[in-house]
Amino acid sequence: MKVIAGCVIRKDNKILMVKEAKKQFYGQWSYPAGKVEEYEKITEGAIRETLEETGCQVVRSNKL
Repeated sequence: MKVIAGCVIRKDNKILMVKEAKKQFYGQWSYPAGKVEEYEKITEGAIRETLEETGCQVVRSNKL
């Protein structure tokens, strides 16, 4: 089973999205996300994948 995690990044009332580069989804827009590694917490995987895909450091927030 694969577990996928990602982040919804909101700043200045805008949402950060990435354009897919994989052949199957090429050019489609998505949230930064990816596979959670074995023994990795879901939140850690989401933060890592967001950094890998966007270069953005994620700060956890409970604000909506």
